[in-house]
This record gives sequence, structure tokens and C-alpha cells, in this order.
Amino acid sequence: MGLVLMLGQPFPAWGTMDEDPFLRPMEGGIPPMTSSSRRFIFRKFHPEDSAQLAVWMEQVVTRLEARTGIPVPFNRFEAVRVDATAEPEIGHGSVHLSQVFIDEYLQQRMTVTNPEQVQQEMLLEGLVKLFLNRYIVNAWKEAGPGKTGMVLPDWFSAGLAQSLMHELVNRNRDYVTAQWHQGEILGLGKLASLRTLPAGRVADKAWCGELVFWLSKPLGERVGWGKLIQRIAEGKDLDMAWVTRSVLGMDRTRDAEKRWDLHLATLTDRPSDLGRFDVDAVIALKKSLHIHRADFGIPHRDDIPARLEPADLIRLRDEDWVSRVCIRKRADLKQMWAGQAVELVAAADRFDEFFRILLSYKAARAPGGTEQGPALVEVEHILQDAQTALDDLEKRMALQSKYIENVEDAMETLETDDEPPADDDGMEILRQQFLDSLLENRTAPD
Repeated sequence: MGLVLMLGQPFPAWGTMDEDPFLRPMEGGIPPMTSSSRRFIFRKFHPEDSAQLAVWMEQVVTRLEARTGIPVPFNRFEAVRVDATAEPEIGHGSVHLSQVFIDEYLQQRMTVTNPEQVQQEMLLEGLVKLFLNRYIVNAWKEAGPGKTGMVLPDWFSAGLAQSLMHELVNRNRDYVTAQWHQGEILGLGKLASLRTLPAGRVADKAWCGELVFWLSKPLGERVGWGKLIQRIAEGKDLDMAWVTRSVLGMDRTRDAEKRWDLHLATLTDRPSDLGRFDVDAVIALKKSLHIHRADFGIPHRDDIPARLEPADLIRLRDEDWVSRVCIRKRADLKQMWAGQAVELVAAADRFDEFFRILLSYKAARAPGGTEQGPALVEVEHILQDAQTALDDLEKRMALQSKYIENVEDAMETLETDDEPPADDDGMEILRQQFLDSLLENRTAPD
């Protein structure tokens, strides 16, 4: 199961029929199941659905943390409870969210009614909204008494959900681009006023996803996710005036609208071989390789850090728990990255091979082993190859980000009160410069 292709089902294009059912109906008498981090408790789902949803939801946490740079706050006695219910008389699936404080601990619940009729995006949007509320409530508690409000508009929460998965970003971008060519454009002011959106797959959410994806960079650089969360916790709105002044650094909303229009115009000028994976995906892959001591029952010792990296397993290879970690990490990698971009799968496969060969190394040296297993130098070499593959991904993403930044800077210099000129020679020059840089990067000596 991949992070995007949950349970093997792709996200359908806008204007097409809904995807086939991907969850089974509610099942009574099934014991509750918890995720590996104990942050999620699943009740009354089919056991296979619970197991796959647990992996997927943990990965959504990782994606969101990669975007914001802030850990989603979970205390020891806090968990998100995900319940399946059956109401065949309503004739459709739904996702209901609730939260309450119990002894100062935030208890959140997602109730999935008729899970066999629920769409993936409904779960994704609900999950992101719950996590955003965790950030906001945590900031609200730190602000002290007298702070009320906590306004979280749907354009932002749904847009953030739609911008976390790169497959969704590409699908939404195709739709937005097609609408732009037809002259159907949702302006920045209109989007920033969408406080509430209907449940399910609504086309406005494609625009919200593209908007939040576009705003993510200036948001992180000019405002910071922590200050954004604090603003919501203080009951202040994420309106057009705030987007214009604080996020885009402009004085007039008219200028902000024009910047949005220019961004939409660049979408059809970006090379198609970019964007098969994104920065968040690379960060998520790196985080999935982290080994947290508490998750594996690893003993507390001065020579064992709270968070280990794959290289630490070589140093601690004689410990009994290393085999347990390798087995679990192999299973996680296969589930998390199946169906992803070829480059991501290749890097994940390199680390899977490292965990496999380290298991073989330990098995050969265990009591009764054959002593014919791989040499330690071979284990180290395979880990080095895996790390090199991951480093190459990061270099490609840095190059891609620089190219897109150059394109948008070039488009901005064309900004006038008239329509941008039809001549795209400047874009061709930028594209050639990018390709030259890519070739130089690929042929540069190590």
C-alpha cells in the first residue's frame, strides 16, 4: 500500500465517476487495533483495513510534519479513535469528526459511517483537519486563558490535504490548467473566502489545493507555520488581507490577484518530466528510515540514542533487537512506497536490501548459524549505496526547486497592467538553462 495509492486505489480525475470501494463494510465483534505508534485506535473495521489504514495514517502524519516542520503534538494518553459504523438507510458514506478534553487530554474521534462508500479524500481531509486542530489546541493552551475563537477555514484545511499527496497535486493541476484555458478562473479573493466547503469531492477543492501548494513556500519563509497556527488559535482569520500582506508581502490585494494569475499562467510552461515526486515525499522517505527507540522496545542505554539511523544498526549489530527492527522496516518500506515514483521506489529498495542483508549477516552468526553469510564490509557497502541514492534524490529536488523559482521570477518581471506577451522566448531560455544545469549535475565528478 502506497501513501498515495491507499489500498491500491488511485485518486480519480475530476469529472469522472467515483473510485471503486476500497474499504469493507463495518464488522462487529472485531477487537480494537492500534497503530505502531499507538496514536490511532481502530474499531469495527475489517482487520486488513485496520492494518492498512494504520500504516497510511502514520504516513499522513509524516507528510504533514515534513510540510510544517513541526511534530504533530500527541501526549502519552492521547490517541485518535477511528470508528466504523453502519447506517445503510442514509445511502452514502460520511466522515464525522469530534474532539473533547478528558482530564486535560485531547481525545479526538473520526467516525466513518458506511466505510464501503467513503472516498479516500474524505478520510484524508478529515485526518488533516484533526491534526491541524491538534496544532491549534496546543497553541491555544500555551496562550493561556482569555484566548478564544480558533477559526480554521475549509479553504486552508482542505487545500492543505489536497496539496500533501503529489498525485493529488498533479491531478488538481491538470484540472486547474484546463479550467484556466477555458477562462474559468477562481480568483485569490474568492478562494480565501471559502470558509466552509461541502463534504466529498468538490471541484473547488482542486483550486484550494493548488493555492495552498503555491502559498506553502512564502508561508514557510515569511510567516512560519508556528505563527500561522498561533494566529488561528487567537481567533484571527486567514483572509485575503492576511494572505496579501503577511504571506505574499504585498500592500494591495490587486497585486496579489495578479501574482496568482501569473502563477496559473506558468503551470502550462513547466517541463513535464519534473514533478514525478516532490520535496515532501523525499522528506517522508527519510523520516520513514528513522528508528525510534520507544517504538521497538529498545533498551535505554547511554550508547543507544532515542532516535537511531540505519547506520547505527551496524554499530549495534550484535544486539538481539536489531533483527526485529530490520524485519519491521522491510515491511514498512514495502507498504509505504509501493506504487510511488520510480525514483522513490528505487531508493526505498536500496534500504530494503540493506535491512535484508543485515538480517542475513546476523542469522549466519547466530548460534547454529552457517558462518557463510555476507561480510560486514558488504553490509556497509550496500548501506552506502542506499544513502547515495537518497542523496541523489535530494540533489534533484534542489535543482527542480531552483528551476521553478527561476520560472516564477521570470514571469513576475513580465507583470504589467496589460496581458503578458505571447512570446515565450524567455521561458525557452530558462528551460535550456535548466537542462544545461541538469546535464552538468549528472556528469560532474564525485
